[in-house]
Amino acid sequence: DKQDRIHSELNAGFDKWEDRCVKVGGQDVLDDWLAAQENLVYCVMQNFDITTIQAEVEDKKKTGDLDLVFQKYCGLPVNKTRPCIVDFLKASRRCLKTEDQPSLDITLNMINAAIDFMCHNSGDRIAIFMAENGMDCVQEHQEDIMKCVDKSVPELFDKTREHSNIHLMIFSHENCR
Repeated sequence: DKQDRIHSELNAGFDKWEDRCVKVGGQDVLDDWLAAQENLVYCVMQNFDITTIQAEVEDKKKTGDLDLVFQKYCGLPVNKTRPCIVDFLKASRRCLKTEDQPSLDITLNMINAAIDFMCHNSGDRIAIFMAENGMDCVQEHQEDIMKCVDKSVPELFDKTREHSNIHLMIFSHENCR
């Protein structure tokens, strides 16, 4: 099943990260990273109830008021979540060699750019995307998207290499092409 394959590949990426974390920083660093990961998930769940958001989206889709949903979540919830992301990336930094640590600054910039793009003008871009069934399109084509990523950056999910030069969270001139 497509979902299982995607989850399997993502889990393999997380396993690689954890292995790298122990190798670079030791078990205490991995434990701190796992705690930071748990805190990030909790923070996101505290600020964004997916079930509620989905219900609000479905409800507002009918009236064409999707922008009101995203306006609501692009304010305080996003602002309360940003420090959690920063804390997680700070813990992640300890899992990387010194030369790889600046990649997390790029990661944070990418996250901030994505949030800023989605929340531009109180979320009107994401509202249009949702109104035009953009999520359905992404879900329908997720296998093709994964194939494209795998073809473009094959080392990303290469399970035969213990520590590849690329990882889900390491961005550099070498792998940002």
